[in-house]
Amino acid sequence: MESEGQLRQQRIARFWKRYIRELRLYQVPDTALPWYRRHVQGFIDFDPHTRLADRRPETLQQWFADSNQSTGFRDWQQRQRVDALRLLYCLLVKTEWAAKFDWQAWADVRHLPMAAETTKSNKPHLHHPAQRSNGSPLRPAASR
Repeated sequence: MESEGQLRQQRIARFWKRYIRELRLYQVPDTALPWYRRHVQGFIDFDPHTRLADRRPETLQQWFADSNQSTGFRDWQQRQRVDALRLLYCLLVKTEWAAKFDWQAWADVRHLPMAAETTKSNKPHLHHPAQRSNGSPLRPAASR
């Protein structure tokens, strides 16, 4: 019989496998996958006693503002962080508020509340999935 800890570890492993599988469907480069996972883990650690599905958009906004201010992410890093959480919430967690959340506003470091100064960079780590202008759910890239 498996212990509670073992069952929890199996659930966590399944969660990460599902998340990585979704990222690959949306053609996030393999080199960016560990970074997307770190961004999500950072958000999980921000409030470890609250399930992702139970978190409110205000918690996400606070995490973006706090962590950007304390670390001074570059523009491309902030966009990547937002993309990591956007894909998590729109594809896996599927909360009602995720489709209405202003992801684009948080991806633009210049307009973040109390954002630390950042330097511009052309790093190619942000995934840009096709999305309809009406904000409807994302669709994976066509299979090859």
